[in-house]
Amino acid sequence: MNRYAQQISDSLCKNVGPGTRGLIIDLRLNGGGNSHPMHQGLAAVYGNRSLSEGIDGRGRSTGTFAVRNGRVTVHGNYGDSIVLAAPKGCGDLSGLPVVILLSPVTGSSAEQLAIAFTSRPRTVLIGERTAGYVTSNNGFILPGTDNGIVLAESLTRNVHGKLFADDVRPDIEVIGGDDFMDRAKDKKIQAAVKWLDGQVGKAASSKAKR
Repeated sequence: MNRYAQQISDSLCKNVGPGTRGLIIDLRLNGGGNSHPMHQGLAAVYGNRSLSEGIDGRGRSTGTFAVRNGRVTVHGNYGDSIVLAAPKGCGDLSGLPVVILLSPVTGSSAEQLAIAFTSRPRTVLIGERTAGYVTSNNGFILPGTDNGIVLAESLTRNVHGKLFADDVRPDIEVIGGDDFMDRAKDKKIQAAVKWLDGQVGKAASSKAKR
């Protein structure tokens, strides 16, 4: 798991330099998997903050998810707390504006990643509604040999109190227009660049007024 997290961090750092003014994180073809390496690899982008909370069918908290001192922490309420190793990175990226690109393929743990980013300032979701596999699951060993079961145990609530019960919906909807062969023609990337340009302009204007 740590190896995959490091690969994500390394890929991020290859595309970040002194002149980087914002980030586009493309989840359009991410159908899910293990969410922990994804969160680990992007911890420097989240910054040190609370991100989400699990909520069971009775409305009770099952645990919280946050980044503390650059490390992803999952504090479970049933003795299942973990602190993940921090990958080698390229500094604090939490001040950059971020665009998360979504599509109907974005599912499961990729949706959890998108939900976590809704708790981060200067972040926007662009694209289409996600696949709708937003439950958090847990596996249990059953009697016998190699027997087990995986159950959906909870939904996720962000720090603003929004519970994601169906799917993740974009802040700026862009239907279709994907072009994975020519990014300059990709309508979602065009919308992302436009939003980032606006954020950079706001930051420049704010500095000029000081």
